[in-house]
Order: sequence, then C-alpha cells, then structure tokens
Amino acid sequence: MHPARLALVLRPRPFVLVVLVLAAFVTSGLLLRIPPPRAQAATAAHMEHGMSDARMQQWVRDWYAQHPPRPSAVASVGAPVDTILATGTRFDADHNPATLVDSVHIFTGQSVMWQWVDGTHTTTSGTGSGDPLAGMSWDIPLMSTSPTFTRVFGQAGTFPFFCRVHEFFNMRGAVIVSAPAAIFDAAGTAFDTDGNPGTQVDTVFIAPGQAVQWQWLSGVHTVTNGTGSTDPNVGKLFDVPLDSSSPVFTFTFNQLGAFPFFCRQHESFNMRGVVVVTNQLSVQPTGDGLGALGFAAPMEPSPTRGPVSFRFALREAGPVRADVYDASGRQVAAVLDGPFTAGTHGARWDGRTASGGRAPAGIYYVRLSLPGFTGARRVVMLR
Repeated sequence: MHPARLALVLRPRPFVLVVLVLAAFVTSGLLLRIPPPRAQAATAAHMEHGMSDARMQQWVRDWYAQHPPRPSAVASVGAPVDTILATGTRFDADHNPATLVDSVHIFTGQSVMWQWVDGTHTTTSGTGSGDPLAGMSWDIPLMSTSPTFTRVFGQAGTFPFFCRVHEFFNMRGAVIVSAPAAIFDAAGTAFDTDGNPGTQVDTVFIAPGQAVQWQWLSGVHTVTNGTGSTDPNVGKLFDVPLDSSSPVFTFTFNQLGAFPFFCRQHESFNMRGVVVVTNQLSVQPTGDGLGALGFAAPMEPSPTRGPVSFRFALREAGPVRADVYDASGRQVAAVLDGPFTAGTHGARWDGRTASGGRAPAGIYYVRLSLPGFTGARRVVMLR
C-alpha cells in the first residue's frame, strides 16, 4: 500500500481518541470516583446554596475581613460543660440527626464550646441575619484554620445562634442558661452566700433538682463534700479545685438531706458551708434557721441587667427595711421602709441608684432588717 494511504488508515479518528481518553480516566478512577454519601449530601447542599467549599471559605474570610470577630466574646476560662459540633449543614449537640435544632442547657458562669468537624461555618448569635442584634454577642468563623470557639455565659436566658453560610438550611441552635438556686463566693477563708461576714457557716435551702454554684473570687480553694478531712465519706460526692483556672463549680442536688462541704486548704479556718435539700420550701428557712423568717427565696434574676425581685417573711407584724449597698459598703438605694403584716411578701429593686440612674456593673448587697432578722443577699449587675 502506498505510504500516504497507510498513514491515513492508521491516523486515529477524533471520536476514537475521545473514547480512549475516557476509558483511561475511568480505569484510573480520576473521573468517576464517587464520593461517600455524607460528602455527596454536603456537596449537593453546597451546590444548591451556590457555593463550592473553596468559595464558602473565601466568603467567610471576606465577611470577617469586613466584620472582625469580637475577641471579647471569647472566654475560655474553665472547661466547657457541653460541646456543639458544626458538621454538614447542622449544629449537633445530642448526636441525634432527628433533632432539627439542638439546644444545650447550662448554668450561669459555665461555658459551651463549638467545634468544627467539616465544611465552612460560623457561629453567630441571634435568630438569623434578619435579627437586628445578630452577631452582637459573638460572631466567629468555624473552619479548619479556626476549629473551636468557647464562650462563658454569665447571664441567665436563651441565646439562639446560627451559621451565616448555612442559614438557608436552618443551621441553628440555642444555649439555654439557668441561674442556680444559690451561689457561694469563695474568698479569703470563707464561703459566703448571705453577704454577712458575721455568719460563721453559711447555709442555703434548696429543692430537689436545683443547683448550687460556687464562684472563685480570690485565693486557692477546694469545694469538697463532707464535714472535714476525717469524714469517712469526704470527697465522694464532689471534690474539685476552685481557683483562677477553675473559677466556677456547679452541682445539682437530686436527693433530700443536708450536704456539708469545706475547703481542704482552709479547713483549719473553718471554711465550710451547708446545702440543705428539702421539700419544705413554701417559705425558705433562712436567717436564724427557725422557720419562716427573713429572705424567703433567692434574688431573681442574678446576674441581671435590670430589676431584681426577692421575697421575705415575717413571723409577726412589724417594720421592714431593705437597702442596697455596693461592694464598698456605700448605700446606693432604699427599697423598703414601712410596716408589714405577718406572712410572706414580695419586693423589687429596680436596678437604679437613689439618684435615678442605672446602677453600674458590679456586686451589690440587699440588706434586709425585720423583727428577729437582719441579713443580706448578693446581686450581680451586668453592663
């Protein structure tokens, strides 16, 4: 055959080249490699959202270049009590895919951690981008370069959050923060819950299922159940440090009874207290411990940014006075001053000073005086 004709016969046709190239790619697995189901779902979601993974990462970088994360929102003191995973197009806290919007429940002073698993996300406070307060409390990227974010919640309430990237997919959740029934401050060589340094061993009365919180103010301490180091049951219920690196400890009491506790470091200084768990709380026994006299319920809410309410009880009719003092002992407001009948009554401090202005952030004490009782309760005012 003529050489020119032979070359023409042996020259590959265009469609043959296409078939050969496709076959090579299929054989090598470079073209038709099928992603796992989870990756398929995430890819489909991202494509429907109109963004590739790379584009979403760039979108988040661009967003935070214009809206820098608020570093004041990051508060990693103390180990988080719950973790929220950011994966796919959802926040997961209970590991149950059937839960559409996961919520975590904590107490004031405790922290929650958001942890990146895959994809590109944000954790942003608020109900959604249409919320006028969206991102005011926190607004942080969650991706491979910033995989965790921890926040301490110092105020009771419900705190919704969402992912800016996947808001369309209802990627949201909520942190529900409850105030403990009572708070002990640990400072110097004393546990204090009534604001009265004359009380040798402070005692609180709570109902079953309620929580008590210990807060570090200064020094190095422990919160250890038992009457002292020689108690055969010492430390069996709880035995934790309370210092600058572990400033908050919260425990929920589910059983009736009296639960004494002490500080191991300051046991010789009689640094101790008692939690009494009882069903008899129609009027809380406080003050001299003889029954319905004095403060009849915790200050609520505390911490607060506004008014705080409390209840008090008298065994007999008489004059009642309640004043508010700051941490330095200066009187800032008068709440009550007049006669009351025997029984339980409610009262309220509006959170303002005697001059009418809002009380600055800080620690305050409501001092109550009535026949047979004088005592104080602590209130924390937030900004």
